[in-house]
Amino acid sequence: MKRIMSIAAVLLLIGTVAYTQEKTDTKEPEKAAETDAEVLTSEGNVYHEVVVENFENIQFQESDIIFQKARDEVYKVAIRDEFPAPVNNSKKYLGVKLRGSRSNAIQIKFPKDKQPEIKDYCKSISVWVYGKRFSGELSLFLMDGEGRTHRLSFGKLNFHGWYKLTKVLTEEINQTDKFLEKRRSMRILSILYVPGTWYKFGTNTIDPAWQTFYIDDITANVREKYKDKQNDEW
Repeated sequence: MKRIMSIAAVLLLIGTVAYTQEKTDTKEPEKAAETDAEVLTSEGNVYHEVVVENFENIQFQESDIIFQKARDEVYKVAIRDEFPAPVNNSKKYLGVKLRGSRSNAIQIKFPKDKQPEIKDYCKSISVWVYGKRFSGELSLFLMDGEGRTHRLSFGKLNFHGWYKLTKVLTEEINQTDKFLEKRRSMRILSILYVPGTWYKFGTNTIDPAWQTFYIDDITANVREKYKDKQNDEW
């Protein structure tokens, strides 16, 4: 009887080992590592923010400013160093002050040798702005890779304090390199501010008023442009 039980135990042990081995041999293969394409489509892995203009080493001349003056409207543009935006250890920023109505827009052009350049593929552009609850509209003019100019509106500055405003770029803005060996880049050409409309209390007449705002770091959310790594000579 003991011998029969011993044989049965041995057979049970052999069956268990065989079943275990079978389960081990037929287990699902490990999931393959992410491909380059999967990694590149993961936003958190490829996009990063770069500063394209911090106003630390730039000066604007009168020839860089276009002001649509009709009567006695005036403006002031200066690089300031008091109370900059609390970002990137900023020391200087751009101050703009004007007395005018909606027809007195001001455009501040970057000197050609100082135009902020974006070499990588850009998803969005941001700008730090200190508003004082004025209803004027702020825009940037951007030249894309084909040399076409686009106006990027960041909306009205009807807030108070430093805020980071962001504009997502559309597909209309061409950034693709036409040839792999010839890289294209984009440039920020100028800043445009269109004052809000002010009316005299109890009347329908437009009243020119002082409007002030400040601009600090202009940044771009970018990733490296895709490169063709395939060798078709096979």
